[in-house]
Amino acid sequence: MEYFHSPTDINSHNPFVSIAFHQAPSPEPTTNICALESHFICEILAAEWYNASGQSIPRCSIDEADKICKQVIRNLQAESSSTEAFLINLSALAGGPLMERLVMVRMMEAGGRKEYEGRWRMKFGGLEGSFTIRVCVDERAEEMTGNAEAMEESWKKQYLDLQLRIRDRDEKVGSLKRGLLDALVESNQYSRI
Repeated sequence: MEYFHSPTDINSHNPFVSIAFHQAPSPEPTTNICALESHFICEILAAEWYNASGQSIPRCSIDEADKICKQVIRNLQAESSSTEAFLINLSALAGGPLMERLVMVRMMEAGGRKEYEGRWRMKFGGLEGSFTIRVCVDERAEEMTGNAEAMEESWKKQYLDLQLRIRDRDEKVGSLKRGLLDALVESNQYSRI
């Protein structure tokens, strides 16, 4: 399905955006799923955490962040009217550099059930949107599936490995930026001579 169809005359200066969706013919590797989940988990771990009364509380564990992340994605899939809507909502949820710091509120804990609320704002110049997402994690349901400890250890290893790769990438990008700035400063000095 394609949204925002391309203009017929390629040389016209009418602005356009083309977004095309398709289903991969065979199962794709889950690398991008892990990367996106890792991004969400990092955001959850870096969030400001509060209880329902508004008092600051310690951040959640990696395991708790993983459960929140997975439940948010499951809810988003279940509540989206189509695959396209799911992908658009997922990309909006990822936010990137437009997103301000996430605030997480642990609303309730009772009998293995935890309710959370996430709040954030996205800004683009003067345009601003406020978002709230609520999620309930039922730890009893996960215990019934069994092998929770092995899954937790596997996830933690996967998360830490991905976090190291992201840190390495960020260091390389930082080094490139510093090199580029140094080159610009140096070339600016020679242009004044």
